[in-house]
Formats: sequence, C-alpha cells, structure tokens
Amino acid sequence: MSIQSIYLFGVGGVGGYIGCRIVQATEKNPNIKTYFIARGAHRDTINKNGLILETAGETFTAHPALATEDLTNIPSPDLCILCVKSYDLEGACEKLKSKVHHHTAIIPVLNGVDIYERIRAIIKTGYVLPGCVYMGAFIKQPGVVRHLDNDLVIYGRDPKYHDRLPSEAIEFLNTISNMRFQFRDDPYPAIWEKYMFVAAYALATAHSRQTIRYVHDHTELKNIVMAIISEIKCIAEKKGFSFSADIVEKLAARGGKLQPEAQTSYQRDMATNHGRNEGDIFGETILRLGRELNVPTPVTKKICDEIG
Repeated sequence: MSIQSIYLFGVGGVGGYIGCRIVQATEKNPNIKTYFIARGAHRDTINKNGLILETAGETFTAHPALATEDLTNIPSPDLCILCVKSYDLEGACEKLKSKVHHHTAIIPVLNGVDIYERIRAIIKTGYVLPGCVYMGAFIKQPGVVRHLDNDLVIYGRDPKYHDRLPSEAIEFLNTISNMRFQFRDDPYPAIWEKYMFVAAYALATAHSRQTIRYVHDHTELKNIVMAIISEIKCIAEKKGFSFSADIVEKLAARGGKLQPEAQTSYQRDMATNHGRNEGDIFGETILRLGRELNVPTPVTKKICDEIG
C-alpha cells in the first residue's frame, strides 16, 4: 500500500520544518495528503495563509490538506511524524491510537531515550520507529517557522517487529530530497548521543537562562555541560552502549557550532513560565535511570534542584 495520508503531529519548529519539506516534495502528487496537527492561532493562520518556512536559502509557503487538532474527520495516517513536546506525548498518543492501523508507521523525533516505551504503553498497533532529529528551528510567530541549521532525522527498526519493516514508509522518505531522512537498523546509539548533547545543554541553558553558544563559551557553564554528558554516558554504558573515548568533548563542542541565538526548547519553556516544561524528559529521566542502574548523577541533581 502506498503512502497517501501523512500526519505531522506537532507543528512547532521541527515539525513545521519537516511538514513544509514534505508538502514541498509532494505538492505535485494529488494522491498524497499531508495533515498538520496543530492548535490555536498557529493552526488558524496555517489554514488561512499556509505555513511559511524561513531558511537561510529560501522562503517557502506550505499548504497542507488541513491544519487541525481534531482527528475525527481526517483519514488514518500511513505515516505519522510525531513532533510534540514530551509533556504533550501522552495526550497525543491517546488521540492518535484510534487512528493507527496495522501498517501505520510512527516516527517520534522527541528528545528522549525512553520515548518508544512511553508510546507503546498507549499505542499497541502499527510500527513505532525510534528516532531523533538534528535541527535548529522555532515558531517565529503563528504561521511562520524559522529554520536555523541542520535537517537530519535518524530513525530505525521497531523493537517489537525487528524482523519486519514498513517498507512503503521507508521508500517514501527516501524520495524526500529536500531534507535528510536516514534509516538505521539500530538507531539507539544515535538517539543516546543526541540525548547526551541536548539534555546537558537543555539543563545548563534552563538553569543559566543563557543561549547554547553562551553556555559553550563560558568555562564554568561548559564544565557543567560536560559533567552532565559524562553522567548520561555512564548510564548508557550500563545499558550496553559504547562510545568513542572523546565523546564528551566532541558533544560539548557542538554547542559552539550553533547559531548565536540558538536556544533549547526547555530554556524557552522556562522563559515563558507557562507551567509546562521538559524537566521530566531531561533531569528527572537522568535521575531515575541513575537510581535504577546505580549510577551517580550529582551534577544533574544539583542543577535540577536549583532549577526547581
């Protein structure tokens, strides 16, 4: 069965960029319908004017089949890119589960190392292909997404169906030439590396209220980042993963390569003070895994305690 119905569930910076690229790549194929699962003014503006993507090289307006938060009257997805924040994951899965059929492919690109388990606790059918994303993007204003850098999605086999693949979804994503989708048999080493980087910088930026580049360039703050990366690395190694000898320095150095204005989503959540943030997926998950595996995490605990 070919891919005909696509959901971009969560159309923030990352979901908006991916959605725009998919719409751009398929706009001449009337058989493929892309639906943006969004809400509020962002949803309304997209339905009225489309979603504007601003990048360094171009400005493009994507017109999905519909932007909606009501899944009732849209077709079940053959492919769903799940881009919600971690605190919206459970609610998104509850809405999505009745729409998933046996060959639906779900690719979550949330920041986290236990996202697959959280999804599978609710959604029992279809394929869930663990993934992560390397990208800097944010909502500039309702209906406008600003892309800063990178465009790589890494995803891989569903641990529940290791001997089966949703071939149609993989083949479809291979045709998207205006961004990078990379399938790996085992995506977890990449997921852990991404988590080490983003969790450490998320905690340090949320704590300091400074940008990623500022944290990287500030000796004391960068030392905090490196210490948190080291604690996560020890957890991952206890789980059987291995990394290069210089992985801590290499991941910390990535912060110095980002745009000067780049922030973490946790930092933005703390700045808006709307009561919802990604503290659970970062700090609390590190502390929980540390307890479970008997791995000390003193720096993470200190920073989490001070963030509050």
